[in-house]
Amino acid sequence: MWESKEGNPGRIARYESDVRHIQEQLSRFNTFRHELPDFVSLSTRDVATDDVAQALLTAEARGKKQVADFVHMLREDSSTFHDTLLKNKSPTLAALYNVTVKGSSIDGSKEVKAGRCLFQRLIVSQDA
Repeated sequence: MWESKEGNPGRIARYESDVRHIQEQLSRFNTFRHELPDFVSLSTRDVATDDVAQALLTAEARGKKQVADFVHMLREDSSTFHDTLLKNKSPTLAALYNVTVKGSSIDGSKEVKAGRCLFQRLIVSQDA
């Protein structure tokens, strides 16, 4: 008669110790914390600020309002269908790293994007 080796006491003890080890590692790195912020980029682990989170949550409503305004503009004004819509300049996670510096532009300042890859490489080299 064939009997499965999964029910052996040694195998069961090994599985239980493997599960305990995995649970210890997951709790060590706080993998399943419940106090995480609402919006986190999984690839970069950037936490969204309140204005970025609000922009993400209201994107659909703002888009619907923009289309409704465009339809109203087509009906009431003398504009044509091929007129362009104004873009919504919503803040995103990428905008978290933009820095305004003084420059020689018309208004005296310009926005510079920070090199996140450089910062990531520095942190990795520091940990090595």
